[in-house]
Amino acid sequence: MIMLIAYRRKRGIVASLAFVGTLCFVGLLPQSNELRYYMFIPLTWAAAIGMLFPNFRDKFPRTALLFLVVVVGLFFHMVVENSTYYQIAKVDYKDAAQAWNASHWWTELQRGQTYCAVGMMPIGILLTGPTMSEFSIVDRSSEALCPDGSTVVTDAGIHSRRVAGQP
Repeated sequence: MIMLIAYRRKRGIVASLAFVGTLCFVGLLPQSNELRYYMFIPLTWAAAIGMLFPNFRDKFPRTALLFLVVVVGLFFHMVVENSTYYQIAKVDYKDAAQAWNASHWWTELQRGQTYCAVGMMPIGILLTGPTMSEFSIVDRSSEALCPDGSTVVTDAGIHSRRVAGQP
């Protein structure tokens, strides 16, 4: 926003206010955290910087250099912070299922039946079987959202089938 204001004065202020207004609007949308943080903000900033940086660099060369140093420093800080949480490694599907304790369910599930995994996210996909096609699994946050006729599965075990109209 500083580049917008420094480069275009009144238009930059209007564009900055429009950006903040759009960001506030996006904050009201369902699942806005994913939209805001993983897509909207980085793409908007990348587009704004990409369009404005050449002119900003010509007008304020030292500030532009400082800006680049700060951006690169923040990027490496983010890489260091996230490296403790993420390990980039090839993981086999069966190994992932065992690591998440999902593979023990495979012996209890039957083919041809629809199961509704309630409150078990994100392992629902791992319950589908060793080749990801043995069992039909639907992930839901509550039992009321399960399809009629499906068998409810929770961390506690396999429960009865869901009947139409049952809460």
